[in-house]
Amino acid sequence: MKYMKQEHGFTMIEALLSLLCAALVCTLLAQTTRLLIKGAVSNEEAEDRLAVKQLQLILAQSNDLYIAQNQLHFTYHQEAYYLTQYENKLVKRKGFEVILQNIDEVKFMKQGSCFQMTIKRLNKTKRAVLACEE
Repeated sequence: MKYMKQEHGFTMIEALLSLLCAALVCTLLAQTTRLLIKGAVSNEEAEDRLAVKQLQLILAQSNDLYIAQNQLHFTYHQEAYYLTQYENKLVKRKGFEVILQNIDEVKFMKQGSCFQMTIKRLNKTKRAVLACEE
């Protein structure tokens, strides 16, 4: 009886196919990582719009609005709150709810019957109307 010779190792085609598969996996992993990193970067414009909409909703349901010492005071569901800047954040106080972060300066003002907020961040200034009295 003739014995078959046992060979050890891989053929050239097997090695090339495994190398091709590894290259494809690395390419997909690199693209996925790039997308995850890009998505993790803070989108301050979207945060600003969301914060303004949130404040407009809260203040639309509030009463007794007034500004004192660059703080916007209001009554919401029979409880007194105020918006103020704390370090680099805009916070709603009676507690400590962060509305915006990474801001340099926030100012509240009343023009006519409307309350406005001006936000300064990285030498860019944005203004938003928060609420108007009837």
